[in-house]
Amino acid sequence: MKKLLLGSTMLVAAALSAAPAYAQAQRNAATSAAPFSVNLRGYSTFAFQIANHDRDADLRSHDMLDDTRLTVNVEARSDNGLTYGFMHRLRLVPAGSRSDFQNDRNFLYLRSASFGEVILGTHPNAVDNSMAPPTLYGPATGLGVYADGGFAEFAAGSLYAQAGTARLTYGMSKFSGVTATQVMYTTPTFSGFSFSASYSADSERGRSTDRNERQTSTGSTEIGNAGTENLFAAALNYSGSFSGIGIGAGVGVNVAGAKDRLGGLVTNREYENVVGWTFRLSATYAGFTLYGNYAYDGDSGYAKRLASEGAAVRVDNDSAYGYNIGLGYVTGPIAVGVSYGYGKTEGDVLIGGDDTLSVLNVGGHYTLVPGLMLFGGVEFFSAKNEGAKQNDGTVITLGTHLRF
Repeated sequence: MKKLLLGSTMLVAAALSAAPAYAQAQRNAATSAAPFSVNLRGYSTFAFQIANHDRDADLRSHDMLDDTRLTVNVEARSDNGLTYGFMHRLRLVPAGSRSDFQNDRNFLYLRSASFGEVILGTHPNAVDNSMAPPTLYGPATGLGVYADGGFAEFAAGSLYAQAGTARLTYGMSKFSGVTATQVMYTTPTFSGFSFSASYSADSERGRSTDRNERQTSTGSTEIGNAGTENLFAAALNYSGSFSGIGIGAGVGVNVAGAKDRLGGLVTNREYENVVGWTFRLSATYAGFTLYGNYAYDGDSGYAKRLASEGAAVRVDNDSAYGYNIGLGYVTGPIAVGVSYGYGKTEGDVLIGGDDTLSVLNVGGHYTLVPGLMLFGGVEFFSAKNEGAKQNDGTVITLGTHLRF
């Protein structure tokens, strides 16, 4: 009897302990029936830089930089041709880095040849995603450190980062570089044409939100993406070929509402709403690529002239615009390129004059073995603000790039 009772007790205990595991297995089977594949990609860049510019008092002439990012992609494909998945990009930020962001991509996607692609989550907007020139991602060959080849790392106190002119030197609207939580749709390609549109409520990402309809932290006379809400972006692109020459073209627009200033240093200051245009054109032939980007922001984001501010009223302002032109050549493991960019904006609309930045960029890279490259570049820049202060400089960059 004791043996029977003991055996029954053990059987019941085993059944009870197995039940949760079985239920969990059933739930997993129900929710993970699709054959998901997991892919890990990434890159790591190391660079040594030497800088020389006019306003370099108490600044060391050289430094070393690194930039590493890992991308995890989980994807499945249904029997009816629907591809769906999730992508997360982790930026490995060293201690003491200037960047505050570590998770800079995080989104779900659904893709089909018949209806196009839908993206939900933290992702670049429609204009930035489809119209960026090669130099936006490094020296003229499209490979480098940080967004501009790295010379901006020497910009502290050098007038380089003046009110959005850096973005304009790539021929991109100041308001196109929004990597925020948003929804984006891209059509299938028809006769070489495709259309993309995106919307984000604000410039925040992930679980961070900003539902304030007014600014309460700064009294700036020109706002950037952080001072906008209800950001819409749309881009129409074309890709084709004629007589062996590859042709690319596109037009994009960014539209957003400006958050007015309430209280604080400046009371009830209002700002112009955002309408920023971006245009691009490129041609490729026999290893050569010639391209040009042009951006026009007009008075988007400028503070309005308000009598309530007394003497501190808006003066006559020029429109903000910028352009970037470049030529690249690739043969075997060697790639070289040159580009020139120029950007102009007001900076401070209460002061006469403009903020300008011009950059001449020459660079190249050599592929040692698949996935491992050596690269180098030199940037000549000239920056000026509305206060007539100017800084001219040169930055040389040498480094290695590992991609997998």
